[in-house]
Order: sequence, then structure tokens, then C-alpha cells
Amino acid sequence: MTMIDAKIQHLCQPKSPGFKSDSTIQLMQGWLETCLGRYQKCTQRGKDSEQFQLPTRLLDIGVLGSRGCRLVLTDSESISGGYLTLSHSWGSSPFLQLNSETMSALTGGILIHELPATFQDAIFIAQQLGIRYMWIDSLCIQQDSKEDWIREASTMRHVYGFATVNIVAGHSEGPEGGLFPSRDLSSVESVVVESKWDDQPEGNYLLWDESALQHDFESATLTQRGWVFQERLLAPRILQFGKIQVYWGCSELFATEAWPQGVRLAAGEPLRFGTDLDALDKTACMEIPPISKWHQGSVNLLSQEPVAVWECLVVQYSKTELTYGEDKLVALSGVAKLFQQTFKDRYLAGMWWSTFPRLLCWRRGWEKGATVRPDYRAPSWSWASIDGPIHFTTLITPIFCTRLLEEYLVEVVDASVMPLGNDEMAQVQGGQVTVKARLHSFKVISQQERRFILEIDGKVQDCGEGSFILDATLQEELEDQQLWIMPARLVVEEMEEELDSNAEGIVLRRKTEIDGEAGSDDIYERIGYLYVPAVEGDRGVELFGLHVEKVDGNTQTGSTLRLRRDTGLLQTVTIV
Repeated sequence: MTMIDAKIQHLCQPKSPGFKSDSTIQLMQGWLETCLGRYQKCTQRGKDSEQFQLPTRLLDIGVLGSRGCRLVLTDSESISGGYLTLSHSWGSSPFLQLNSETMSALTGGILIHELPATFQDAIFIAQQLGIRYMWIDSLCIQQDSKEDWIREASTMRHVYGFATVNIVAGHSEGPEGGLFPSRDLSSVESVVVESKWDDQPEGNYLLWDESALQHDFESATLTQRGWVFQERLLAPRILQFGKIQVYWGCSELFATEAWPQGVRLAAGEPLRFGTDLDALDKTACMEIPPISKWHQGSVNLLSQEPVAVWECLVVQYSKTELTYGEDKLVALSGVAKLFQQTFKDRYLAGMWWSTFPRLLCWRRGWEKGATVRPDYRAPSWSWASIDGPIHFTTLITPIFCTRLLEEYLVEVVDASVMPLGNDEMAQVQGGQVTVKARLHSFKVISQQERRFILEIDGKVQDCGEGSFILDATLQEELEDQQLWIMPARLVVEEMEEELDSNAEGIVLRRKTEIDGEAGSDDIYERIGYLYVPAVEGDRGVELFGLHVEKVDGNTQTGSTLRLRRDTGLLQTVTIV
């Protein structure tokens, strides 16, 4: 609820029932012109001319009123004025795509009305904005050429990052769905309430349903897609078409038709939004704030712990859907390249070298049950090797206790991946990590739903419900297998003068066969994660035979804890 005056009351409603109305078009034009001319954060992004590069192909859609379009190679054309990208659902029905059979027709030129409805609508918007060129994945990447697809997929950081604006067909189920559904504006109507409450300033208040924004923008059908997750992150500006209104986002403004000068919350402050990662926020609850809330303050990626920001991104990305599972790493490679440019780290199938021991501490989420491990697309130690939501236990922040000690128990000696093509940050066909760590004999005695009775180093343990989580279902009976647990992380916390410890470990089994050949005794694959929560004193320490000792500090710092390691018990193993 926002206090208003007559000056802004008229701003809080879309002015026309049609998306193509003059008032809506003028609003979009105004957003873009203001962003390009006045917003410092946005104009600064466009000055990175040393890295600027055009996509290999663009669709020349002509000027306002043009009836035809043609596919052009940018290295043989003089391109000026920028280009627009389109995020859309492919749907399940066949539609016009670039392939060896359609190449000649598309480069020769076709009529715009021969394109699917969503493409036609996007072209209409581009022409209204004075943008002559468009990039649409299905028309600018040759779909029957694996080589072309691999090469072009590796350029998404630049394709979307250097576009003038990205159009998002938020609720369209396929290319024929279009951008402009008929809409009922009553769902975004606001109500003026006159206040005479004793504990509030008297005046008129604007009452509006903030959940409409969530359902129409954040929960749009297309935003649940893996590729679109990256596209919205990389684009400097977006125009998203919902069921009830148009949404604008850039580094300095998040606006809608109902709130063209910026969405206002109860506090009366404009809710800003930006698609560049320089302002990405993180929270301790393993969630990235909704994309519409990334600029609620002067939050800067560089002020956050980079690995935690990456973990938050991965958690959110893992909840999206991909038509082809092998795209798991490819569809996030543009964001990974942006991270690498900023932090100069080595990237290995979704993991970063400098924080590798921490990033090993992922587990499958309970939102969906375990599924069969998909065809190979990443090493078993990478979160990208499985389908479905994943979580990092490292993102859990203590609330009612004080963390005294956090130790990662795996020493990474070496790691490598084998890319499928020339892009080391995209699809891989192999990879391994060599570590020094302790291994403990591990067997499953019995299980009942999410509760497991385990045997660790010959001792039977009931580790509680949900403590042992398989990454994927196994073809063999779990009780029949010899497994190993590799301690990965130890946390000791204090609450009400009592010390509790939780221990985490990666569950391994020997890799008996590698590429059709016999495996080795020191080569393993990951199959799950063990989490022993801090609810039973030192049990987490005792479980893995660890030793924590108190170290006396000075009068100001008090006592601290440290882990005493027995390096003689470490083994060198390789995980693939």
C-alpha cells in the first residue's frame, strides 16, 4: 500500500487494453530512450568496445513498414544501430528454422508474415523501437549442423550481452503464441483508500496486488527454462511481455505499464532491477532474490563472496528445465565466462578451482525424487551431472548459534576436463579430480523411505532421516554394495554454551569400468552425500575420527577451536 497524490494516481494503470496501442508503444520507446541517454550504469556497459562483437548472423528486418526480412552474415554487411534478441519457447510443433534446406530462402529474403506469430510480433516491436536487426536462435544458428551449434552456443555471452534489448515472450507456449494476448486489466487495477486511522497519517493510499507481478513476471512460463535463465542475466535490458502488461528491466529501473516510472513498494521506494551481474545479490536461504529485486540497494557482486554468489546462481539454475540434458553446462557457459572475466579463476564443469573443496559440498534437493543418472554430460563430482534441484550446505547460515569452526577436509591435487569442442566452459566429454582425503568403509544396512541405517568403519549408525542422499537412483541394490565415505566438511557451532558439530561427506564407489575397460582400485565415482546434522554434540566429529581442540586466545578474542589433522591417514584417490 502506497500513499499517493493526484499527480501519480493516473500512472498506476495501463492506459490501453492493447499491447500494440500507441500509448504502450510510446511507453516502450521512452524507456529505451531514457536508458540509452541518461542511465549511467547502462550507458557504461556499452562502452566496452574492445570486446564488442556482433553475432555471426542477424536478421535484417528493415525499417518501420518493411514487409520482408533476410538473414545476413555480419562480417559481410555494414551493421549499425544495434540489434535486438528474442527469448521464446520452441514448443512442440514444427516451425521455420535455419537449416541446410532453408538457408538459401532465408538469405535471399522472405516475407515477414511467413514467420511464426511470436517472431512477427517481435519484429513489429523492433521496428517501432527503430532497431533494424534481430537475433533469433532458431533462425541464426544452423539447426542441422552440430559444428555450427557448438560454435554459436559458445558465444551467448556476447550475443545477449551486447544486444540493445532482449524481448522475452513470457507466457507464449510456442512460436505461434505471439506476444500480444488479449488481456483483462482488472487484474492490475489499483484501489484508492482514504485513511482516517489513528496511527497512520491521514490521506489517500493506493492499494494494489503485488502478487500479480509475481505471477505474471517472475513465474512466467518462459522464465522456468534453463536457457532463458542465462539470457535474462546477460541482457543489458529486457522487455518482457506478460499476460496482462509489459515489463521493462535495466540496471537502473524496473518498470511496468502500471508503474512506468518504477515499481513502488509499501515503503514508497522504487523497486529497481538490473540484468548485469555487477549487482547480483545473495541471501543465506539458498535463493537468489527475484530478478525484479536485484537493485533494491547498492548491492555489488564484488562486495559479496564470489563462490556464494555462484552457488546461489547454480541453485536457481538447477530448478529450471532443459529440453536436452546435455545442454546443462552449455546453457550457463555465458554466465560462467562473465564470472571468469571478473575473478580470473579456472572453470571446471560448473566448478571453480580456487574454491573446489567447498563446491564439492552439494547435494540433491528433496523437491523431486532421485532419478536415473542421465547420459554423461559432466563428471560425477559436478552438480551438472544430475537432473533436478540441488543445494549447497555451505549456504546455510547459523541463526540461533555461533559458528566457531568451518573446515573443508578435501585437498585437491589436480583437476581436468575434456571439452567436447573448443570451448572449455561448455559441454564436456570427460573429467577427473585427484584429491587427498580420508576414506571410510561405508555400507547401507537397511533403509526405510528417507531413513538409513549405515555401517561406517564397522560401526552401525542411525544417522537420522534425510542424512544420506543419493545423487541418482542406482541399478544395483544399495545394500549389496561396498561404498566409501570421503569426509568433506566439518562445522562446529556453539549454542547456549554447548558445542555441536555437523559433518558432511561424499559417498563414493569404485569405478569398475571406464570407457569399456577395467577400472582401478584408486578410481571412484560419486553417488551421494552424507550429512550428519549438529544435533548430537560431537557426533559429527566422532563419526569420521576427527579431533577438535580448544586453543586459548587473548582476553579480547577468547578461546578458539582448531581441527587437528592426522595426515598419515590421507589417501590419494581420483574421482571421475
